[in-house]
Amino acid sequence: MKKQISYLLTVLCLLSVNKAFADPMAGTVLPAQVQSELGGYNPGAYNTTELQNINHYQIDRSYIQSFDDVSKDEQIYDASIEENQAREGVLYNPHFLLQKINFEGNTKIPSEELEKLGLEVLGEDVFFDELLEVCQKVTNYYRAKGYLTSYATVPPQRIVDGVATIRIVESKVGEMNIEGEKWTREWYLRHIIMGKAGLREGDVFNAKNLQRAMKEINKEDYVQVQTEVERQAEGDENTTITLNVRDRFPVNLNFSYDDYGRSYTGSQRVSFLVGMDNLTGLGDKIYGGTILSSGATGWMAGYSLPVSSYGTRLSFDFSDSHVRLGGPYKNLNVKGNAQSYFFKLTQPIIQTAKSDLIFYTGYDYVNANTSANIAGNPLRLSNYNLNVWRSGLYGMTDDNYGRWLGNLGVDFGMGGDGHGAIQDTTFFKVTAGATRVQRLFGRSMGIVRVNGQYSPNKLFAAEQMQMGGPYTLRGYQPAELIGDYGVTGTVEYRFPVPFLDRILPKVDERLKLAVFYDWGWLGENGGIYNYPQQFLHSVGFGTYVNFTDWLTAQVGVGFPLGRDYNENTARFYFSVNSDLDRLIPLRNPEKL
Repeated sequence: MKKQISYLLTVLCLLSVNKAFADPMAGTVLPAQVQSELGGYNPGAYNTTELQNINHYQIDRSYIQSFDDVSKDEQIYDASIEENQAREGVLYNPHFLLQKINFEGNTKIPSEELEKLGLEVLGEDVFFDELLEVCQKVTNYYRAKGYLTSYATVPPQRIVDGVATIRIVESKVGEMNIEGEKWTREWYLRHIIMGKAGLREGDVFNAKNLQRAMKEINKEDYVQVQTEVERQAEGDENTTITLNVRDRFPVNLNFSYDDYGRSYTGSQRVSFLVGMDNLTGLGDKIYGGTILSSGATGWMAGYSLPVSSYGTRLSFDFSDSHVRLGGPYKNLNVKGNAQSYFFKLTQPIIQTAKSDLIFYTGYDYVNANTSANIAGNPLRLSNYNLNVWRSGLYGMTDDNYGRWLGNLGVDFGMGGDGHGAIQDTTFFKVTAGATRVQRLFGRSMGIVRVNGQYSPNKLFAAEQMQMGGPYTLRGYQPAELIGDYGVTGTVEYRFPVPFLDRILPKVDERLKLAVFYDWGWLGENGGIYNYPQQFLHSVGFGTYVNFTDWLTAQVGVGFPLGRDYNENTARFYFSVNSDLDRLIPLRNPEKL
C-alpha cells in the first residue's frame, strides 16, 4: 500500500469508530454489566493505543503484499565495483619510500578513513603502480558508499620526503532534467524529493540517495518516476540526472466494508474516503471521509504539508463521532460523542532504500461525553476533555530474510477537565511495539507481533489499552477488555494453498492461507471494571486474497480459549478494501 503512514493512520481512526470513549463514573445507577459494556466499548472514535495496533497491522499487510519487491541496494554497488576498468600497464614505474599519503578534494569521506586503505604500503619501498592500486581502492570505497560517479586519481607530482598525493574527484549534480510531468510540479520533485535526499544541483551525486528519493516518490499511487544518470560532456566531471515522470490526477478514493464493529452498534460497517495526495503540486495532502454502521456515524478530515526540504511535515487531523448503544441496552438510550484535534510535526531521522526512522511530536485535544436516559431520567455517565502532548518514533528496516517494524511513544497528559471523574487528566504513558515479518520455506512467511503499554495513572478510556478484535485477539470482539497497562502478541503463519500453483498459477499468486495464535494480558489502576480474568488468548485460521492491485479481502475465524466472556463459540471476521483510484491509469507522455 503506497499511502503515507500519517495518512493511513487517520483513515484507520475513522475505520475504528468502536473504540473507548465512554468511562462509567462511580455511583451510576446502571447495572454493573452495562458499565462493563460501556467500559470496554466506545461511543466515540478515538483510542491512541488501538490506532498504533491498526497502523502496525496495515503496514505488515502492505509489506507482505509486496514482499518480493524488497530492494537490495547493496547489489547495485557490489556490481559497480566489479565493473571498474582494469588499469593498463604503466610504462614508467619508479619505486620510492612511501611514508604518507595526502588526500585532496574529499568532502564526503574524511581523510582519516581513507588513510586506512593504504596502511599496508606505508613505510615500504613501493612501485608507482602500487600507489595506483591504493588509488583504485579509494575509488571502490567511494562507490561502495554510493558515490558511483566519483573517483580517485594520482595527479602529476614530485614525491618529497616519502609523501604522495591522491586527488578525489567528487562528481556533483550538474544538471537535473525533469520530463513528462503534468500533475506533479517540477518544484516539488526538484526541491522536496531530490532536495531532501541531498541531490540538489551542486550536491555530490550519491546513488543511494537517489534510490532513497525514488523509494519515497514511487510509493505514491499517482506518480511513477524512472531515472537516467550519466556523466556530462568530456572534461566536465559533473553528473546529469534525468527524471522521467508518469503521473495522473492525484485523487484518492477508498471504500471498505467489514465486520470490525461491536455488536451493540452494528458489527458491519462501511467507510468512504476521498483525498488528494498532491493538492497544490507541492506535496501537500488533504482528505475527508465517513464511516457508517447501524448505531454509529463518524467523519474525519485532515491536511498535511511539507515545511522544509529536510522532510519535515506539519499536519492537522480532526475526527468526530456519534454512537448510540443498541441491543439489549437500547432502552437505556446511551449516547456518546467524541472529537479529537491533533496538530503534529513529523521529521525523518533515517531514510534509506532499506530503512526508515521517523520522529513525531504534537498536541492532541480530546473531548468526549456519554449520557443515558433511563425511564425519562437523564444521566451523565462521563464528560471530559484532555490536553495531551504526544511524541515518539516509528520505523522499519529490511534485511535479506524479512522486515523489522517498531514504534516507541511517550504521552504526557497536561491537564483538562474530568468533571469529577476518578481518572487522571494529568498522566504519563509509554507505548511500544515490535513486529517481525520473516521469510520461511516454500513461499511461506511468519509474523510475530508484540505491543504493550504502561501507565502508573488511572487513564480515561481514550488513553487506555484495548484487547479484542481483528488487530489484537481475533477470537473476541473489539475492546473486549480495556486497561491502563498490558501487552498483546500474535504469532501467525501464512502459506500458499498446497499444489495450487500447479493447477491455477495465477490464482496461487493472489491467495494465501493463515493460521494464528493471539494472546494478551492487561491490568487497570482504577479498579473500575474488575475483570474476572486479565489474560485472554485465541487461535484461528483465515485467508488473504488480492483480487487485483486495487481490491483485497480478508476472511477468518477466531476461537477463544479459556473464559470467553461475551463470545459463545467462535468469532467470524471479514474485510473488503478497495483503492478505487488505482483504476485511473498513469499518463504515458510518449503517446501525448
